[in-house]
Amino acid sequence: MKNMLLKGLGMATAALYLITGTSGVGKSTLVEELKQRLSAARFAVHDFDEGGVPANADAAWRQKRTAAWVKQAEANAQQGKSTVVCGVIAPNEVICPASLSTHFCLLSASPALISSRLQSRGWSEALIHDNLGWAEHLKSQVLAKPLHQVVSVDELTPAAVAKTVVRWILTSSSR
Repeated sequence: MKNMLLKGLGMATAALYLITGTSGVGKSTLVEELKQRLSAARFAVHDFDEGGVPANADAAWRQKRTAAWVKQAEANAQQGKSTVVCGVIAPNEVICPASLSTHFCLLSASPALISSRLQSRGWSEALIHDNLGWAEHLKSQVLAKPLHQVVSVDELTPAAVAKTVVRWILTSSSR
């Protein structure tokens, strides 16, 4: 059963919560859990890729999508609503106005777990290797941000990951 009490908790100011991680870490699964656990009146929860991903998606596309999510978060903040976006977001590519409190969360997993999940999707060893390198790159960027959280998913169910992330969001929003 979902903790429905969380839906009633408020927040001090609207903010942007960016939840990132490499492919196979559980970001898409987390989106649905967060939608169930966070009040829709206070939080707009999105999958970074919900508008679709072009076949030729590259860094330029990712940067353009990131800017669009920041713009959406600014509009939501004007309405007193926080924005939560889960996806492959490179923190160094996020440019936010000082008026928008921006928080970063990294979903992290062991190389063995990521490799297993991506192998089950039919990824080649070369792509998996590149993805593991990207995971380390994202981690270094998130750790460099002042408002960050790292959640290791190895021993957690999707519901437990969601509970941990919700606790982080609600704690961050009350500061």
